[in-house]
Amino acid sequence: MKTSPIYVKSIKLTNIETFVEEVELKFLKADDTISRWTLILGDNGIGKSNLLQFIAWMKPQLPYDANDTNNLDPAPVINDEENEVLERLVHKDQNGSQEAVANALFVANQSLNKKSTSRTSECKTEIIIGIDSLGKLKRVDPTLDADVQGIFYKEDVTVYGYSASRQLGKLNLNNPKLLDTIPNFIREKTELYDAEEILHTLQYAALGSKKTEERQKYRSFIKRIKQMLVTLLPDFEQIQNIEINPPTVFSQYSTGGLVITTRHGQKIPFNDFSLGYKTITSWVVDLAWRLFSKHHLTSENPLEEPAIVLIDEIDLHLHPKWQQQIMSNLSLHFPNIQFIATAHSPLMVQAAFDLNYAVLHYDKALGSVSITNRPEGVDGWRVDQILTSDFFDLKSARGTAFDKLLSDRDALLAKKRLTEPDKRRLKAINAQLAQPPTSENIEEVNNRRQLAELVQKMRNK
Repeated sequence: MKTSPIYVKSIKLTNIETFVEEVELKFLKADDTISRWTLILGDNGIGKSNLLQFIAWMKPQLPYDANDTNNLDPAPVINDEENEVLERLVHKDQNGSQEAVANALFVANQSLNKKSTSRTSECKTEIIIGIDSLGKLKRVDPTLDADVQGIFYKEDVTVYGYSASRQLGKLNLNNPKLLDTIPNFIREKTELYDAEEILHTLQYAALGSKKTEERQKYRSFIKRIKQMLVTLLPDFEQIQNIEINPPTVFSQYSTGGLVITTRHGQKIPFNDFSLGYKTITSWVVDLAWRLFSKHHLTSENPLEEPAIVLIDEIDLHLHPKWQQQIMSNLSLHFPNIQFIATAHSPLMVQAAFDLNYAVLHYDKALGSVSITNRPEGVDGWRVDQILTSDFFDLKSARGTAFDKLLSDRDALLAKKRLTEPDKRRLKAINAQLAQPPTSENIEEVNNRRQLAELVQKMRNK
Protein backbone atom coordinates (compact mmCIF):
# COMPACT_ATOMS: atom_id res chain seq x y z
CA MET A 1 0.00 0.00 0.00
CA LYS A 2 1.59 3.25 -1.21
CA THR A 3 -1.21 5.71 -0.44
CA SER A 4 -1.90 7.01 3.05
CA PRO A 5 -5.16 5.40 4.22
CA ILE A 6 -8.04 7.79 4.90
CA TYR A 7 -11.30 6.44 6.31
CA VAL A 8 -14.49 7.76 7.91
CA LYS A 9 -15.06 7.25 11.66
CA SER A 10 -18.54 8.70 12.14
CA ILE A 11 -21.24 10.91 10.71
CA LYS A 12 -23.89 12.99 12.51
CA LEU A 13 -27.13 14.39 11.09
CA THR A 14 -29.64 16.75 12.71
CA ASN A 15 -32.98 17.88 11.24
CA ILE A 16 -32.18 16.31 7.89
CA GLU A 17 -35.03 14.52 6.10
CA THR A 18 -36.15 11.58 8.32
CA PHE A 19 -33.46 12.34 10.93
CA VAL A 20 -35.17 15.11 12.91
CA GLU A 21 -33.33 14.50 16.17
CA GLU A 22 -29.53 14.24 16.15
CA VAL A 23 -28.27 10.81 15.13
CA GLU A 24 -24.76 9.43 14.89
CA LEU A 25 -23.62 6.53 12.74
CA LYS A 26 -20.31 5.05 13.85
CA PHE A 27 -18.03 2.99 11.66
CA LEU A 28 -16.15 1.32 14.50
CA LYS A 29 -15.98 -2.19 15.88
CA ALA A 30 -16.54 -2.97 19.56
CA ASP A 31 -12.82 -2.37 20.24
CA ASP A 32 -13.03 1.12 18.63
CA THR A 33 -11.00 0.14 15.60
CA ILE A 34 -12.30 1.17 12.18
CA SER A 35 -14.33 -1.71 10.80
CA ARG A 36 -13.55 -3.07 7.37
CA TRP A 37 -17.31 -3.47 6.88
CA THR A 38 -20.34 -1.57 8.17
CA LEU A 39 -23.83 -2.83 7.35
CA ILE A 40 -26.79 -0.45 7.64
CA LEU A 41 -30.18 -2.10 8.17
CA GLY A 42 -33.73 -0.76 8.34
CA ASP A 43 -37.10 -0.53 6.62
CA ASN A 44 -37.46 0.77 3.09
CA GLY A 45 -37.71 4.55 2.94
CA ILE A 46 -36.31 5.05 6.44
CA GLY A 47 -33.10 6.80 5.37
CA LYS A 48 -30.42 4.16 4.75
CA SER A 49 -29.55 5.49 1.29
CA ASN A 50 -29.50 9.05 2.64
CA LEU A 51 -26.80 8.07 5.14
CA LEU A 52 -24.62 6.68 2.35
CA GLN A 53 -25.17 9.81 0.29
CA PHE A 54 -24.15 12.06 3.17
CA ILE A 55 -20.91 10.11 3.65
CA ALA A 56 -20.09 10.95 0.03
CA TRP A 57 -21.32 14.53 0.41
CA MET A 58 -19.21 15.18 3.51
CA LYS A 59 -15.99 14.05 1.85
CA PRO A 60 -13.29 16.76 2.13
CA GLN A 61 -12.82 18.38 -1.25
CA LEU A 62 -9.77 20.34 -2.31
CA PRO A 63 -10.77 22.42 -5.35
CA TYR A 64 -7.72 24.65 -5.19
CA ASP A 65 -4.05 24.48 -6.05
CA ALA A 66 -2.47 22.88 -2.99
CA ASN A 67 0.75 24.78 -3.70
CA ASP A 68 -1.03 28.12 -3.38
CA THR A 69 -1.19 28.40 0.40
CA ASN A 70 -2.78 31.86 0.15
CA ASN A 71 -5.98 30.40 -1.30
CA LEU A 72 -6.91 27.56 1.03
CA ASP A 73 -10.67 27.27 0.97
CA PRO A 74 -11.59 23.57 1.28
CA ALA A 75 -15.14 22.40 1.93
CA PRO A 76 -17.23 19.22 1.90
CA VAL A 77 -18.51 18.06 -1.49
CA ILE A 78 -22.10 18.96 -0.58
CA ASN A 79 -21.17 22.65 -0.83
CA ASP A 80 -21.28 22.31 -4.64
CA GLU A 81 -24.92 21.19 -4.72
CA GLU A 82 -27.68 23.34 -6.18
CA ASN A 83 -29.87 25.40 -3.85
CA GLU A 84 -32.92 23.26 -4.61
CA VAL A 85 -31.09 20.11 -3.50
CA LEU A 86 -30.01 21.68 -0.22
CA GLU A 87 -33.52 23.00 0.45
CA ARG A 88 -35.02 19.52 0.04
CA LEU A 89 -32.65 18.06 2.63
CA VAL A 90 -33.92 20.20 5.51
CA HIS A 91 -36.74 18.65 7.53
CA LYS A 92 -39.70 21.02 7.47
CA ASP A 93 -42.42 21.44 10.08
CA GLN A 94 -44.90 24.14 11.06
CA ASN A 95 -42.37 26.20 13.00
CA GLY A 96 -41.26 28.20 9.99
CA SER A 97 -37.54 28.63 9.31
CA GLN A 98 -35.34 25.63 10.01
CA GLU A 99 -31.66 24.68 10.18
CA ALA A 100 -30.07 21.34 9.37
CA VAL A 101 -26.59 20.25 10.41
CA ALA A 102 -24.38 17.46 9.09
CA ASN A 103 -20.83 16.64 10.06
CA ALA A 104 -18.43 13.79 9.49
CA LEU A 105 -15.13 12.75 11.03
CA PHE A 106 -12.39 11.34 8.79
CA VAL A 107 -9.11 9.85 10.01
CA ALA A 108 -5.80 9.31 8.21
CA ASN A 109 -2.95 6.87 8.84
CA GLN A 110 -5.06 4.33 10.69
CA SER A 111 -5.45 0.76 9.44
CA LEU A 112 -8.71 -1.16 9.25
CA ASN A 113 -9.54 -3.60 12.06
CA LYS A 114 -6.32 -2.66 13.89
CA LYS A 115 -5.31 -0.40 16.74
CA SER A 116 -3.22 2.53 15.58
CA THR A 117 0.50 2.21 16.32
CA SER A 118 1.45 5.60 14.88
CA ARG A 119 0.15 9.15 14.97
CA THR A 120 -3.16 9.66 13.20
CA SER A 121 -4.67 12.82 11.72
CA GLU A 122 -8.34 13.76 11.82
CA CYS A 123 -10.50 16.01 9.69
CA LYS A 124 -13.99 17.18 10.58
CA THR A 125 -16.27 18.44 7.83
CA GLU A 126 -19.54 20.20 8.58
CA ILE A 127 -22.32 22.03 6.82
CA ILE A 128 -25.19 24.08 8.24
CA ILE A 129 -28.15 24.61 5.91
CA GLY A 130 -30.80 27.18 6.84
CA ILE A 131 -34.13 27.83 5.13
CA ASP A 132 -36.72 30.55 5.70
CA SER A 133 -40.43 30.12 6.41
CA LEU A 134 -41.09 29.66 2.69
CA GLY A 135 -38.56 26.84 2.46
CA LYS A 136 -36.03 28.92 0.53
CA LEU A 137 -32.32 28.77 1.23
CA LYS A 138 -31.04 31.55 3.47
CA ARG A 139 -27.82 30.10 4.92
CA VAL A 140 -25.10 27.70 3.79
CA ASP A 141 -22.12 27.45 6.11
CA PRO A 142 -19.55 24.75 5.17
CA THR A 143 -16.44 24.18 7.28
CA LEU A 144 -13.44 21.88 7.23
CA ASP A 145 -11.35 21.55 10.37
CA ALA A 146 -7.93 19.95 9.87
CA ASP A 147 -4.26 20.74 10.19
CA VAL A 148 -3.38 23.01 7.25
CA GLN A 149 -0.01 21.30 6.91
CA GLY A 150 -1.52 17.84 7.25
CA ILE A 151 -2.51 15.08 4.87
CA PHE A 152 -6.02 16.38 4.18
CA TYR A 153 -4.51 19.38 2.40
CA LYS A 154 -2.25 17.18 0.30
CA GLU A 155 -4.14 14.02 -0.66
CA ASP A 156 -7.61 13.36 -2.00
CA VAL A 157 -10.03 11.28 0.07
CA THR A 158 -10.97 8.43 -2.25
CA VAL A 159 -14.69 7.64 -2.13
CA TYR A 160 -16.50 5.45 -4.66
CA GLY A 161 -20.29 5.19 -4.55
CA TYR A 162 -22.56 2.55 -6.10
CA SER A 163 -26.32 3.14 -5.96
CA ALA A 164 -28.94 0.39 -5.83
CA SER A 165 -29.68 0.99 -9.53
CA ARG A 166 -26.30 -0.12 -10.85
CA GLN A 167 -26.71 0.15 -14.62
CA LEU A 168 -24.45 -1.86 -16.91
CA GLY A 169 -22.53 0.47 -19.21
CA LYS A 170 -21.52 -0.24 -22.80
CA LEU A 171 -18.30 1.02 -24.43
CA ASN A 172 -18.10 3.90 -21.97
CA LEU A 173 -14.48 3.90 -20.74
CA ASN A 174 -13.88 7.29 -22.34
CA ASN A 175 -16.97 8.92 -20.84
CA PRO A 176 -15.62 11.77 -18.64
CA LYS A 177 -18.88 11.92 -16.67
CA LEU A 178 -18.05 8.55 -15.08
CA LEU A 179 -14.67 9.58 -13.64
CA ASP A 180 -16.29 10.73 -10.39
CA THR A 181 -18.84 8.23 -9.07
CA ILE A 182 -20.37 10.58 -6.49
CA PRO A 183 -22.69 12.72 -8.71
CA ASN A 184 -24.46 9.69 -10.22
CA PHE A 185 -24.47 7.96 -6.84
CA ILE A 186 -26.28 10.93 -5.30
CA ARG A 187 -28.82 10.82 -8.14
CA GLU A 188 -29.17 7.05 -7.59
CA LYS A 189 -28.20 6.38 -11.21
CA THR A 190 -24.82 4.67 -11.07
CA GLU A 191 -23.52 3.68 -14.49
CA LEU A 192 -20.82 1.01 -14.32
CA TYR A 193 -17.89 0.88 -16.66
CA ASP A 194 -18.18 -1.78 -19.36
CA ALA A 195 -16.45 -4.82 -17.82
CA GLU A 196 -15.66 -6.41 -21.18
CA GLU A 197 -14.20 -3.17 -22.53
CA ILE A 198 -11.97 -2.94 -19.44
CA LEU A 199 -10.71 -6.50 -19.89
CA HIS A 200 -10.14 -5.97 -23.61
CA THR A 201 -8.24 -2.75 -22.89
CA LEU A 202 -5.99 -4.51 -20.39
CA GLN A 203 -5.47 -7.42 -22.79
CA TYR A 204 -4.51 -5.14 -25.67
CA ALA A 205 -2.20 -3.14 -23.38
CA ALA A 206 -0.44 -6.34 -22.32
CA LEU A 207 0.00 -7.40 -25.95
CA GLY A 208 1.02 -3.98 -27.25
CA SER A 209 3.40 -2.77 -24.55
CA LYS A 210 7.00 -2.55 -25.72
CA LYS A 211 8.53 -2.78 -22.26
CA THR A 212 8.63 -6.14 -20.49
CA GLU A 213 7.83 -4.46 -17.19
CA GLU A 214 4.70 -2.88 -18.66
CA ARG A 215 3.51 -6.15 -20.19
CA GLN A 216 4.02 -7.93 -16.89
CA LYS A 217 2.09 -5.25 -15.01
CA TYR A 218 -0.98 -5.63 -17.22
CA ARG A 219 -0.83 -9.43 -17.25
CA SER A 220 -0.49 -9.51 -13.49
CA PHE A 221 -3.51 -7.27 -13.06
CA ILE A 222 -5.60 -9.37 -15.46
CA LYS A 223 -4.67 -12.44 -13.42
CA ARG A 224 -5.74 -10.71 -10.21
CA ILE A 225 -9.11 -9.82 -11.74
CA LYS A 226 -9.60 -13.43 -12.81
CA GLN A 227 -8.70 -14.65 -9.33
CA MET A 228 -11.20 -12.19 -7.88
CA LEU A 229 -13.98 -13.40 -10.19
CA VAL A 230 -13.28 -17.05 -9.36
CA THR A 231 -13.57 -16.22 -5.66
CA LEU A 232 -16.72 -14.13 -5.99
CA LEU A 233 -18.76 -16.01 -8.60
CA PRO A 234 -20.25 -19.41 -7.71
CA ASP A 235 -19.67 -22.28 -10.19
CA PHE A 236 -16.42 -20.79 -11.52
CA GLU A 237 -13.48 -22.60 -9.94
CA GLN A 238 -10.28 -21.92 -11.92
CA ILE A 239 -8.82 -18.82 -13.56
CA GLN A 240 -8.01 -20.99 -16.59
CA ASN A 241 -11.76 -21.20 -17.16
CA ILE A 242 -12.05 -17.43 -17.66
CA GLU A 243 -11.29 -16.36 -21.23
CA ILE A 244 -10.94 -12.85 -22.60
CA ASN A 245 -11.50 -13.21 -26.33
CA PRO A 246 -11.32 -10.43 -28.92
CA PRO A 247 -14.67 -9.27 -30.30
CA THR A 248 -15.94 -11.46 -33.14
CA VAL A 249 -16.27 -9.93 -36.58
CA PHE A 250 -17.30 -12.58 -39.10
CA SER A 251 -17.45 -15.89 -37.24
CA GLN A 252 -20.89 -17.02 -36.15
CA TYR A 253 -19.51 -19.89 -34.07
CA SER A 254 -16.75 -18.51 -31.84
CA THR A 255 -17.65 -16.35 -28.86
CA GLY A 256 -15.99 -12.98 -28.31
CA GLY A 257 -15.61 -11.01 -25.11
CA LEU A 258 -15.60 -12.45 -21.60
CA VAL A 259 -16.40 -16.18 -21.54
CA ILE A 260 -16.44 -18.37 -18.44
CA THR A 261 -16.52 -22.16 -18.36
CA THR A 262 -18.55 -23.49 -15.43
CA ARG A 263 -17.57 -26.52 -13.37
CA HIS A 264 -20.12 -28.43 -15.47
CA GLY A 265 -18.13 -27.69 -18.63
CA GLN A 266 -20.57 -25.16 -20.06
CA LYS A 267 -19.14 -22.05 -21.75
CA ILE A 268 -21.14 -18.94 -20.89
CA PRO A 269 -20.47 -15.57 -22.58
CA PHE A 270 -20.89 -12.45 -20.47
CA ASN A 271 -24.06 -11.38 -22.30
CA ASP A 272 -25.73 -14.63 -21.21
CA PHE A 273 -24.87 -14.23 -17.51
CA SER A 274 -27.78 -13.89 -15.11
CA LEU A 275 -28.49 -10.35 -13.88
CA GLY A 276 -26.86 -11.14 -10.53
CA TYR A 277 -23.67 -12.44 -12.17
CA LYS A 278 -23.55 -9.52 -14.60
CA THR A 279 -24.05 -6.91 -11.91
CA ILE A 280 -21.48 -8.32 -9.47
CA THR A 281 -18.94 -8.90 -12.26
CA SER A 282 -19.43 -5.39 -13.60
CA TRP A 283 -19.20 -3.48 -10.35
CA VAL A 284 -16.18 -5.33 -8.94
CA VAL A 285 -14.37 -4.96 -12.27
CA ASP A 286 -15.42 -1.28 -12.24
CA LEU A 287 -13.93 -0.88 -8.75
CA ALA A 288 -10.75 -2.74 -9.70
CA TRP A 289 -10.35 -0.57 -12.81
CA ARG A 290 -10.74 2.64 -10.82
CA LEU A 291 -8.06 1.54 -8.36
CA PHE A 292 -5.78 0.45 -11.21
CA SER A 293 -6.23 3.74 -13.09
CA LYS A 294 -5.44 5.74 -9.95
CA HIS A 295 -2.49 3.74 -8.62
CA HIS A 296 -0.89 1.63 -11.38
CA LEU A 297 2.09 3.98 -11.71
CA THR A 298 2.98 3.85 -8.02
CA SER A 299 1.64 0.56 -6.63
CA GLU A 300 2.57 -3.05 -7.36
CA ASN A 301 -0.97 -4.14 -6.49
CA PRO A 302 -3.56 -1.36 -6.92
CA LEU A 303 -6.25 -3.59 -5.39
CA GLU A 304 -4.49 -3.22 -2.04
CA GLU A 305 -4.75 0.58 -2.05
CA PRO A 306 -7.15 2.27 0.41
CA ALA A 307 -10.55 3.76 -0.37
CA ILE A 308 -14.03 4.21 1.05
CA VAL A 309 -16.63 2.28 -0.97
CA LEU A 310 -20.37 2.89 -0.52
CA ILE A 311 -22.78 0.22 -1.78
CA ASP A 312 -26.55 0.60 -1.63
CA GLU A 313 -28.37 -2.74 -1.35
CA ILE A 314 -25.32 -4.96 -1.65
CA ASP A 315 -27.48 -8.09 -1.38
CA LEU A 316 -29.45 -7.21 -4.52
CA HIS A 317 -29.82 -10.26 -6.84
CA LEU A 318 -27.64 -12.45 -4.60
CA HIS A 319 -28.35 -16.10 -3.77
CA PRO A 320 -28.35 -16.80 0.04
CA LYS A 321 -25.03 -18.68 -0.12
CA TRP A 322 -23.54 -15.76 -2.01
CA GLN A 323 -24.83 -13.32 0.61
CA GLN A 324 -22.97 -15.19 3.36
CA GLN A 325 -19.65 -15.06 1.54
CA ILE A 326 -19.49 -11.81 -0.41
CA MET A 327 -18.13 -9.59 2.39
CA SER A 328 -15.21 -11.86 3.27
CA ASN A 329 -14.47 -12.51 -0.41
CA LEU A 330 -14.40 -8.81 -1.28
CA SER A 331 -12.13 -8.03 1.66
CA LEU A 332 -9.81 -10.81 0.54
CA HIS A 333 -9.12 -8.96 -2.71
CA PHE A 334 -9.57 -5.38 -1.43
CA PRO A 335 -7.98 -5.64 2.04
CA ASN A 336 -7.61 -1.89 2.63
CA ILE A 337 -11.03 -0.73 1.49
CA GLN A 338 -13.60 0.44 4.02
CA PHE A 339 -16.91 -0.94 2.76
CA ILE A 340 -20.13 0.70 3.96
CA ALA A 341 -23.30 -0.92 2.64
CA THR A 342 -27.03 -1.13 3.14
CA ALA A 343 -28.71 -4.54 3.18
CA HIS A 344 -31.98 -6.34 3.87
CA SER A 345 -30.75 -9.91 4.31
CA PRO A 346 -30.42 -11.65 7.71
CA LEU A 347 -27.66 -13.75 6.15
CA MET A 348 -25.58 -10.61 5.66
CA VAL A 349 -26.05 -9.77 9.35
CA GLN A 350 -25.11 -13.31 10.31
CA ALA A 351 -21.89 -13.03 8.32
CA ALA A 352 -21.02 -9.65 9.87
CA PHE A 353 -21.21 -10.60 13.55
CA ASP A 354 -17.56 -9.66 14.20
CA LEU A 355 -17.72 -6.50 12.05
CA ASN A 356 -19.89 -3.40 12.42
CA TYR A 357 -23.60 -2.94 11.85
CA ALA A 358 -26.30 -0.44 12.71
CA VAL A 359 -30.09 -0.53 12.70
CA LEU A 360 -32.44 2.33 11.82
CA HIS A 361 -35.81 2.58 13.60
CA TYR A 362 -38.62 5.10 13.38
CA ASP A 363 -39.51 6.51 16.80
CA LYS A 364 -43.16 7.61 16.72
CA ALA A 365 -42.84 9.55 19.97
CA LEU A 366 -40.01 11.67 18.59
CA GLY A 367 -41.25 11.69 15.02
CA SER A 368 -37.71 10.88 13.97
CA VAL A 369 -35.53 8.00 12.82
CA SER A 370 -33.00 6.80 15.39
CA ILE A 371 -29.82 4.77 14.90
CA THR A 372 -28.73 1.89 17.11
CA ASN A 373 -25.01 1.29 16.65
CA ARG A 374 -23.85 -2.29 17.16
CA PRO A 375 -26.99 -3.81 18.74
CA GLU A 376 -26.73 -7.13 20.55
CA GLY A 377 -24.31 -9.51 18.82
CA VAL A 378 -25.62 -12.30 16.62
CA ASP A 379 -22.77 -14.79 16.93
CA GLY A 380 -24.32 -18.24 16.62
CA TRP A 381 -27.84 -16.95 16.00
CA ARG A 382 -30.09 -18.71 13.50
CA VAL A 383 -31.59 -16.74 10.63
CA ASP A 384 -35.08 -16.96 12.17
CA GLN A 385 -33.75 -15.50 15.42
CA ILE A 386 -32.20 -12.58 13.53
CA LEU A 387 -35.46 -11.96 11.66
CA THR A 388 -37.42 -11.61 14.91
CA SER A 389 -34.75 -9.47 16.59
CA ASP A 390 -34.42 -5.68 16.51
CA PHE A 391 -32.56 -6.01 13.21
CA PHE A 392 -35.73 -6.79 11.24
CA ASP A 393 -38.47 -6.57 13.88
CA LEU A 394 -40.66 -9.34 12.48
CA LYS A 395 -43.20 -10.75 14.90
CA SER A 396 -42.60 -14.26 13.60
CA ALA A 397 -40.19 -16.05 11.30
CA ARG A 398 -42.97 -18.40 10.20
CA GLY A 399 -45.05 -17.84 7.09
CA THR A 400 -48.20 -15.73 7.06
CA ALA A 401 -50.38 -18.86 6.93
CA PHE A 402 -48.76 -20.15 10.14
CA ASP A 403 -49.26 -16.78 11.84
CA LYS A 404 -52.92 -16.87 10.81
CA LEU A 405 -53.30 -20.27 12.53
CA LEU A 406 -51.80 -18.85 15.73
CA SER A 407 -54.17 -15.89 15.56
CA ASP A 408 -57.19 -18.17 15.00
CA ARG A 409 -56.16 -20.40 17.91
CA ASP A 410 -55.78 -17.40 20.23
CA ALA A 411 -59.24 -16.19 19.21
CA LEU A 412 -60.77 -19.60 19.97
CA LEU A 413 -59.00 -19.90 23.32
CA ALA A 414 -60.26 -16.45 24.27
CA LYS A 415 -63.86 -17.63 24.06
CA LYS A 416 -65.59 -18.48 27.34
CA ARG A 417 -67.39 -21.45 25.80
CA LEU A 418 -66.47 -23.43 22.69
CA THR A 419 -69.09 -24.89 20.39
CA GLU A 420 -68.56 -28.33 18.86
CA PRO A 421 -67.40 -26.77 15.55
CA ASP A 422 -65.03 -24.58 17.59
CA LYS A 423 -63.57 -27.64 19.31
CA ARG A 424 -63.05 -29.43 16.01
CA ARG A 425 -61.42 -26.34 14.53
CA LEU A 426 -59.14 -25.97 17.56
CA LYS A 427 -58.09 -29.61 17.32
CA ALA A 428 -57.32 -29.23 13.62
CA ILE A 429 -55.30 -26.06 14.26
CA ASN A 430 -53.27 -27.72 17.03
CA ALA A 431 -52.51 -30.63 14.71
CA GLN A 432 -51.28 -28.25 12.01
CA LEU A 433 -49.19 -26.24 14.46
CA ALA A 434 -47.46 -29.41 15.62
CA GLN A 435 -46.14 -30.12 12.11
CA PRO A 436 -43.70 -27.24 11.34
CA PRO A 437 -40.05 -28.38 11.54
CA THR A 438 -37.81 -27.19 14.35
CA SER A 439 -34.65 -28.90 13.15
CA GLU A 440 -31.67 -27.56 11.22
CA ASN A 441 -32.11 -29.60 8.02
CA ILE A 442 -34.43 -31.97 6.14
CA GLU A 443 -32.71 -35.11 7.45
CA GLU A 444 -33.31 -34.07 11.05
CA VAL A 445 -36.91 -33.15 10.24
CA ASN A 446 -37.53 -36.62 8.77
CA ASN A 447 -35.86 -38.33 11.73
CA ARG A 448 -38.04 -36.42 14.19
CA ARG A 449 -41.15 -37.28 12.20
CA GLN A 450 -40.27 -40.98 12.14
CA LEU A 451 -39.65 -40.96 15.89
CA ALA A 452 -43.00 -39.28 16.47
CA GLU A 453 -44.75 -41.88 14.33
CA LEU A 454 -42.98 -44.69 16.20
CA VAL A 455 -44.03 -43.28 19.57
CA GLN A 456 -47.61 -42.97 18.37
CA LYS A 457 -47.63 -46.61 17.20
CA MET A 458 -46.32 -47.77 20.58
CA ARG A 459 -49.04 -45.81 22.36
CA ASN A 460 -51.71 -47.38 20.17
CA LYS A 461 -50.65 -50.95 21.05
